[in-house]
Amino acid sequence: MTDDYALFARYYDFMEPWIAPARSAVTRAVRAAGCRRVLDVCCGTGTQAADLRRQGVRAVGLDLSKAMLAQAGRKAGLCGAALVRGDAARLPFPDAVFDGLILSFALHEKPAPVRRAMLAEARRVLTPTGRLFVLDYACPGSLAGRMVLAALSLVERKAGSEHHRAFRDYMNAGGTDAFLASENWIALRRRSFGKGTVVFYETVRHKNVST
Repeated sequence: MTDDYALFARYYDFMEPWIAPARSAVTRAVRAAGCRRVLDVCCGTGTQAADLRRQGVRAVGLDLSKAMLAQAGRKAGLCGAALVRGDAARLPFPDAVFDGLILSFALHEKPAPVRRAMLAEARRVLTPTGRLFVLDYACPGSLAGRMVLAALSLVERKAGSEHHRAFRDYMNAGGTDAFLASENWIALRRRSFGKGTVVFYETVRHKNVST
């Protein structure tokens, strides 16, 4: 299997200073929610999982890319976060084993059927009271936000044509706000970053949705 992120993994961490405030918000929300065992799906180079582990959270980072996990291993090795290679749409874990699950910049890069499968898997592996934390792109309302999003689109293009196509389709459909609403997840908290181009949701599964 070809690793589509082998080249991109080398440059992924250069984006971290821009993402850092949003990642810090995720860590604070996880701790405030009292989550003790958290799965970071599509963990990339492991920054979020490593940060959580340093804060005393039992974090597991999952990614399909060997290159991303190799980068993550350098961070995880310093703080004890566990790393697993696996498919976000077919998680290699039993039901109801995590009380927190993070999807950080993971949804926009997948086709719609895969995104839906990822949320179905999130429901499956979360406990009944578990929290889903989503950090991903939103559709900004201001001119400044749209300019930032145009620049981000160029960065997304560097990850490959399929990745960029999924990103474009995701944004054309309304971004993270529209997608989570369509999948019947309800928001406890919402916060935006980067002139409205990035949104952070702390959500909980809708009680009327069956597993």
